Amino acid sequence: INRKSDIPEAAIIVANRHFSERDFKRVIEIFSGISDEELYNYGVDSINIEAKLQVGQIEQALSAVDSSLRLDKYSTVANLLAARIFEAHKFDKEKAIKFYNVALEKSKSADQKQWIIKKIDFLKNNKTNQIMSYVGGN
Repeated sequence: INRKSDIPEAAIIVANRHFSERDFKRVIEIFSGISDEELYNYGVDSINIEAKLQVGQIEQALSAVDSSLRLDKYSTVANLLAARIFEAHKFDKEKAIKFYNVALEKSKSADQKQWIIKKIDFLKNNKTNQIMSYVGGN
């Protein structure tokens, strides 16, 4: 048994538990010992990004999104997270729209596509600086 190869799996399980308990600082601490590529391969890169956003580490979250997009530039989840960062934290609706468009193109979910279309439409038609809004169903 190669115990070293079991370390990322065990750490990810622990980090997921901390995330569900909203202990985002601990999640960030645990994930800091795991490479961006491993986080992506285990499908927890979005948890790492979200934890950073939850504690206000906007630049670090953006850097983590960039890493995820370097590994898969068409990742729907990473593009949605990038769009959210630019929309809600950077207040750059043009960049947000760019990432929402990639997510729209690559999404396999009809409901998600419908939501993204509404979000893009809202951002394009909103003339004020307030770019965050509830964009829900009916």
